[in-house]
Amino acid sequence: MKKNQKFNDRLQEHLKELSPQLLKAAQFISTHPYEVATRSLRYISKSATLPPPTFSRVAVALNYKNFEELRESCRIEIKSNRFFYSERAKSQQNEILSDSNHTPFIFHQSNATVNNISSLLNSIDHKKMKIVVKRLIKAKRVILLGGMSSRPFIDYMAYMASMVFDNWQVLHGETSSMTNLHLGMKDNHVAIVISKAPYSSYTINAARALNEKGVYVVGITDEHVSPLIAFCSESFVVKTETPLFFQSHAATIVLIESIMGSVVAGGGMAVRKRIASIEAANKQSDIYFSTNRTPKSNT
Repeated sequence: MKKNQKFNDRLQEHLKELSPQLLKAAQFISTHPYEVATRSLRYISKSATLPPPTFSRVAVALNYKNFEELRESCRIEIKSNRFFYSERAKSQQNEILSDSNHTPFIFHQSNATVNNISSLLNSIDHKKMKIVVKRLIKAKRVILLGGMSSRPFIDYMAYMASMVFDNWQVLHGETSSMTNLHLGMKDNHVAIVISKAPYSSYTINAARALNEKGVYVVGITDEHVSPLIAFCSESFVVKTETPLFFQSHAATIVLIESIMGSVVAGGGMAVRKRIASIEAANKQSDIYFSTNRTPKSNT
């Protein structure tokens, strides 16, 4: 028996050995991995209409040390192959329906967000942050990369960076973009890569390619088992826990704003002059709306 063998593989091997009651418990685990990974044993046993000891017995029958080890294997499987939005939406709906106090969802979401940000604050490696910030300030070129749900935050970071530097750019998903980029990559270049489960194949493969080119890759991801970490020079793990069906990016926003704030703080006079000049140009070009501005005629 392999230590990291997936639950369904174990179930297949021991299927004929399970009693009807243990088989029912195993089938529940197989079809509800997210609930098993995140909910209490009492909740799980009630949902499956089985006594709690049944789940402990099925764990031992499948060669886990105990139910907690089985639960942890579900967490790892979910995090490494997390295509479970519909399952999470179902769990979210069930939890709201079972809430006898009818607590507004914003309270649940806010509490989860505060916990994620608190976790970031307590776990952040300040020495690592200083190293990354110095690299970004001195970099000849900075590449920003993120796919799927991470892409808007890469664009947000790029917009902030455009007011500070002229050598930061977003790497788009086109093959031509990747090919042209690789032709000019050097070891004095830095890449910031954001990837959360379910991980984008393009993002992970691009991070691997950048790493192989000697680029200093800074990863922002959601788990220590994330496939992105293997290709990073430095990485930050940010919690995304939430009662919502979709993972939360609130703590990630705090991290990227903190990185940009630190870069500006350490950028000196050149940074201040660039921000001032761009702001002045935007005002002159009427990019910023003003109530004192006379509307232009359409005629």
